[in-house]
Amino acid sequence: MTRSRWPALVLALFAIALAAGTVDAQDPAGVRWSQPLVISGNVPHSGRPAIVADAFGRVHIFWQAAYTPFPQNPEVGGSIIYYSQYDGARWTDPVDLFVSPGSYSLASNVVAVADDAGYVDAAWVGGGLLFFTRAPIDLATSARAWSPFIRIDDNVQTPYLATGRDGTLHLFYWNTGTTPGIYYTRSVDRGLHWTSPEPIWQRPVRGQVPGTADAIVVVQDPASGVLHAVWVDIFEPTLYYAQSTDQGLSWSRPVQLDERDPNSNLFGPLYPSIGVDARGSIVLLWTASHDKVSCARYGRTSTNGGQTWGARRRVLAPIEGCFFQTPFVADGSGVLQMATVGRDKGIVALYRSTWGNTDWMAPQTFLGVSIKDGDDWQQRGPDDLKLAIGLGNKMHAAWYTNDGRVWYATGESTARSIAARTVPTPLPTATRPSALATSVAPAPTRGPQFPADAVPAESRPGELPLYFGVVPVLALLLLVVVSRVMARGR
Repeated sequence: MTRSRWPALVLALFAIALAAGTVDAQDPAGVRWSQPLVISGNVPHSGRPAIVADAFGRVHIFWQAAYTPFPQNPEVGGSIIYYSQYDGARWTDPVDLFVSPGSYSLASNVVAVADDAGYVDAAWVGGGLLFFTRAPIDLATSARAWSPFIRIDDNVQTPYLATGRDGTLHLFYWNTGTTPGIYYTRSVDRGLHWTSPEPIWQRPVRGQVPGTADAIVVVQDPASGVLHAVWVDIFEPTLYYAQSTDQGLSWSRPVQLDERDPNSNLFGPLYPSIGVDARGSIVLLWTASHDKVSCARYGRTSTNGGQTWGARRRVLAPIEGCFFQTPFVADGSGVLQMATVGRDKGIVALYRSTWGNTDWMAPQTFLGVSIKDGDDWQQRGPDDLKLAIGLGNKMHAAWYTNDGRVWYATGESTARSIAARTVPTPLPTATRPSALATSVAPAPTRGPQFPADAVPAESRPGELPLYFGVVPVLALLLLVVVSRVMARGR
């Protein structure tokens, strides 16, 4: 080998190293996705992520993690809400925002939004109590930057947080108290004060079981500003829809859009999602068991602002399976993009689809994530896939696997891109809570001790596994040594 040849081989090795970070696959919208990363770091027992992409090019992920606060009593578990941010270069180390010890005070169901003022807002349930907090985006990676937690209500399940065009924060949740139902409160001052919660729908208590609701989802029509809400009453499985034309001040009478098949013992409607396409049509998607198919995807569409709805139809066939929601969001061109976990022929995988104005396109697997259903899936299979779109064409997916890790991948579509804005200087945030809410001290910056059997993730937050960098370097060194030995021999 001559000296003029080995530099070309070195360049080839670097090209191989760079290619190792992408997935060689195309999804239905032509998005080339990155290699999936474990972002939960060395936090064990992680799951149920929430993902937000802001107008400044940042990505925010929250998730919940279980831990054992009392090693001498491992049966008593606790949970923590964690946060990590992609700042344009890498994922930051996880920050613990809320620690909830004890099996009767688990923290869960975190929801989040980011506003144009440069803040990220979060709400979650801890021990049946609904909390809210926020932080400037530039400072959110420090637990001390988050505002004192405001207690919104008690007896709460399944919250949903949305931000309006005017910056109003809209908070929805299921209250399981003496008057169970879907409740709503709003804040017009960046979460400092909240209106008294009011029900937008109530159901009667049936004996000692007040019922529960699943996955309240709300979307605002970008053209009209109308708020569209959808939820499920699981106790008497029924899918409901309501809307507000005055920024949440009043709500329409809820209408029923699906119910459990009376001739089936399978699951009724579950996990609804709702969106508005570029033509103003309202698109509804949920999981149900009709026509002897368990946990298939069904849809209805309204072309007149929710006044009437088309017939229920099965969509995204042949995938099925009850794997939490099937989320979809609009990209920069107004096209609805969907991602979900689904099952087909005994294999559980990640799927993508795009709304084609009248129906969803045939779903396709993406990211190469698939596993056999049953024991394999229960041990390390994917679930609860969440999707966000930032800057118009940057797609972000987060999910967890049953081995207790939270994953992330990103891709770029051909949709209209939107330039990233400069993060504004945060305005001073008062710490005095409203008369309705009570303040709770933030979690300390140092997390609790984890169980001795905790297993670290395979990669650090925001980084590829070590061997992706080590192998090319070792190969390069070996090549240099061999080249010099051969040169001396000649």
